[in-house]
Amino acid sequence: MKISVVVPFYQGNQYLKKLLNSIQKVIITTNADFEIIIVNDSPWEKVILPNIQMDVVLINNEKNLGIQATRINGIKHSTGEWILMLDQDDELVAEGFKKQIELTQDADVVVGNGVYILGKVNKKIYKSLNNMNYLIQKERFIKIRNLIPSPGECLIRKKNIPELWKNTVLKNNGSDDWLLWILFFCNNAKFVCNESSVYIHNDTGGNNLSANLLKMRESSLEMSDLLLVNNVLSEKEVTRLRHSIEFKYYQDTKQLSIYRIIKYADAIISNIIYKLRTNICKGI
Repeated sequence: MKISVVVPFYQGNQYLKKLLNSIQKVIITTNADFEIIIVNDSPWEKVILPNIQMDVVLINNEKNLGIQATRINGIKHSTGEWILMLDQDDELVAEGFKKQIELTQDADVVVGNGVYILGKVNKKIYKSLNNMNYLIQKERFIKIRNLIPSPGECLIRKKNIPELWKNTVLKNNGSDDWLLWILFFCNNAKFVCNESSVYIHNDTGGNNLSANLLKMRESSLEMSDLLLVNNVLSEKEVTRLRHSIEFKYYQDTKQLSIYRIIKYADAIISNIIYKLRTNICKGI
């Protein structure tokens, strides 16, 4: 199998050495066939590659397109059977990647575990394999939130990437990966979970788009409109999805009034069940 690593680049030369070194360690450890594609979404800035023993394909967008269109552009230029979409400030963990590759034999998406580095705190993304298998379900992605924080922890079978995702770019950046997972679920794709850590997300000074709550809300609501207009989800499912989006936004911005607690009670109950289930099965 061949894995195409697609990396959207935006004024990120300072991150490339750490990213590419981590990919090189995975290649050495697994002896897998990797193709690295960096797509420059800041074409006014030159991509400066560190001194590495790997071939890298460089693609320049004609203008700034945003992360989803940049990912799609990289995928169009890829030749691998499997896609790994990394951010420029991500890192891979070599020790868990052999298992990640082994699990591709019977999957459309292999979801690996990983670590979020937030300041001095290292937070494990998933607490156990049991929890991963519980969370990575269509129902949870509608009733709770996007439970795969980054496509960087996933190997994705390229031929099964949904056409709607490739042909419809969200105007608001932020929720294209959430859209991708829901479309995969609706296409009856097979998700397989790998408890081993394969991925590190670094907090690069709080500049992550997810920290911009209003933009994420706008992107997520645009995603819900797209799913409704294209008959991907039913009206009832889209209503539940919007309740999840709005509840999380108002909770994170500390704007949960009594009215909103009543209005989004279904999302609140789903989140309480999720928290209880996650904590009870922490070590299972």
